[in-house]
Amino acid sequence: MRTGLTPRDLQGARFRCLEEVESVRYSIQDLECASWHLKWLTGSGQRLVKQSAETIEQVEHNIAPHKKQPWPPPSAQPSAVISRNSNKPAKPTGRCD
Repeated sequence: MRTGLTPRDLQGARFRCLEEVESVRYSIQDLECASWHLKWLTGSGQRLVKQSAETIEQVEHNIAPHKKQPWPPPSAQPSAVISRNSNKPAKPTGRCD
């Protein structure tokens, strides 16, 4: 018996990683707004936001080659596929109002 992740498992994990990167990027934008426009963060907080942005950029760079892969994979049965984004509310524009 073979154990481990299937290609479909890996592709699903990569897709979830891309979703999480997008979510973290959005949170970083909020923190940047709180820091530089609203002046709510200390110097330490500003450095942490900067380090987080740099780290997520590296993750984006590492996962970029997998963005071109379709999700769900072609082998998925259309009747079993559920849109992962259908229940998510729309995100605000990210502007600091």
